Amino acid sequence: MRRDSKRLWITGASGLLGSNLFSSCAGWEVLGLHYQHAAPQSRGPSVSIDLTNYISVKTLLHDSPPDAVIHCAAISDPGACEREPRTTRRINVEAVLNLAGLCADRAVPFVFTSSDLVFDGTRAPYRETDPVSPISFYAEQKVEAEIGTLEKHPAAAVCRMPLLFGFRGDEPAGALRGLAGTQPTAELRLFADEYRTPVSASVGAGGLLIALRTHHGILHLGGGERISRYEFGRLCADVFTTDSARLVPCRQSDVNLSPRRPPDVSLDITKARQLGYSPPSLREQLQAARNAWIERGGLL
Repeated sequence: MRRDSKRLWITGASGLLGSNLFSSCAGWEVLGLHYQHAAPQSRGPSVSIDLTNYISVKTLLHDSPPDAVIHCAAISDPGACEREPRTTRRINVEAVLNLAGLCADRAVPFVFTSSDLVFDGTRAPYRETDPVSPISFYAEQKVEAEIGTLEKHPAAAVCRMPLLFGFRGDEPAGALRGLAGTQPTAELRLFADEYRTPVSASVGAGGLLIALRTHHGILHLGGGERISRYEFGRLCADVFTTDSARLVPCRQSDVNLSPRRPPDVSLDITKARQLGYSPPSLREQLQAARNAWIERGGLL
């Protein structure tokens, strides 16, 4: 049967990034792929599938063939990857490479979402050509998936994403968790010596669509501002009018971290800017997220 629009698969459709992609895909017939939870407030159908089941994925490719795939699904909790490296590797590496290979066989454009955590944080800001230096199982899995994706599908785009923030449905998610929506009832300790280049999930989603249209290879989709986790928390408190007095600065050395966290994985986004990626200021992104949340009935 003839389709009037192209079909885009979004894996990890129930996550922060995947669910925000639904709102950015005008002109596409979107099919969301999730495991347990459907994408909140999605603008298209969503199906439950175990991406580690090669036969199931291949069958779905035959029954609902995509014109492009953006792969957001992952177990993104570094602690979980440290505790269960073999189990998490099935979704973070094996499922990625299987899907990349299936897409390559059919000449389907493929975008894989990686992470700024592939770097050890000692030589920021990082460009796409800088050598990776993972210091956790999660980061090692992302590196392995990056390399394998481009080996199987040389025309794929591998997008390294930064610290993300936003709303998943009506719930603050990512770096906004605990900083928006309700007044904190206890102190929130935030690192003053850990630096990232955060971006909202909606802006990051727009960057993925740019990569899908224009880029092959590795691309950094960070925000335009380097900021510590503590200063980011203070900015969130200001925009969302929460009690900043409960935000307490601390240092990474004050906490027994497992796995270790890199001190500065700020991303250089020069290449992405040349392709048309232009993230607004962090304050503007936070205000946009706040306004959209209020429009959906969120309360401050």
